Amino acid sequence: MAYFILSVLLVGCIALFILQIKKNKKLGVRYEQEKAAIKEEQKAYLETAVTNYETVIETNEIKHQEEIKKLKRINEDIRKNYRNRGEIITHNLLNDLKDDFIVTVKTS
Repeated sequence: MAYFILSVLLVGCIALFILQIKKNKKLGVRYEQEKAAIKEEQKAYLETAVTNYETVIETNEIKHQEEIKKLKRINEDIRKNYRNRGEIITHNLLNDLKDDFIVTVKTS
């Protein structure tokens, strides 16, 4: 009788052990599915972040190119102004020298 009771208890323990293993397998499968879902979410987030970053870079590149063009125009205007100033100063200096030469020649 004791062997029978022990056998029933042993079979019950084995059945509980098998049920626990099945439950762990289900949990393992669910864990793997959740892990895969999280990886997909992270991948989608990273792709969105990359797209947004590339958009920001393109926008900044366009802005910088426009600034460079603007600065080149300003630089060219400054060069022209200095060139014109140099020509004006040279012209005024030559006129002053010519006037001095004419005055010197007339007085001589």
